[in-house]
Amino acid sequence: MSYTRKLLVLSMTLLATGLTTRLVAQDDKEVLAKYRAVAMEAGNAERGRMVFESKKAACKKCHVISGKERLAGPDLAVIGDKLTREQLIQSVLEPSATIHPDYATLNVITNDGKAHTGVLRQRTDNEIELFDAEGKLQKIPLGDVDEQHRGNVSLMPTGLFKTVKAGEFADLIAYLTTLRQKEGDAYPGMPAEIPQIAKPVRLQPFHSAEMRFDHPVWFIAKPGTKNEFLVVDQQTRKIWRLIRR
Repeated sequence: MSYTRKLLVLSMTLLATGLTTRLVAQDDKEVLAKYRAVAMEAGNAERGRMVFESKKAACKKCHVISGKERLAGPDLAVIGDKLTREQLIQSVLEPSATIHPDYATLNVITNDGKAHTGVLRQRTDNEIELFDAEGKLQKIPLGDVDEQHRGNVSLMPTGLFKTVKAGEFADLIAYLTTLRQKEGDAYPGMPAEIPQIAKPVRLQPFHSAEMRFDHPVWFIAKPGTKNEFLVVDQQTRKIWRLIRR
């Protein structure tokens, strides 16, 4: 049995399957290129931790390193395992270049004409809860909502280079690359030891050895089909369609 794979073309309207691309302001390209080059070559992780915790970087407003607290941005406990150095640099310098659906902004207009923008924490039968740009939780009664729609700009502010020097930015990226799963630590919800089963399971390759994926993190049968599957590459941020022939 053979398989073929095709790269799915993602658009801004398909937030559930991909990430939204945004352009960088022309005037900032030269500065961003300088910061990117410095961060690719150098950086001190210990100094970077201090940058992360500083008020001028303001990372801690929306991010935690570990713990159960939910903030506007993702937990960064193992971000070094998820993103390459280059991807980390882009995520910090150009936060709207790629927006994960879980952290897309929601724009809400209330009946009094006020606009509220934030990351959705939860929606109940009575209200909408949003994290705003300061990391504070806003609660908006559903009865006050006149209009709501998804935004295409990240809540994370741009222009970090205006408050953080190039060397400090390189240190910050160096620190983020060290945030990885510790060797031997069990993932949350997984047991530290898994007992051996009585009868070994026979594993069969799903596709040929020539068909390679780069850090696949998600595999599922495509809904509504019999012989098609979706494979998500974490590092390349691509979604492949695997077709059984």
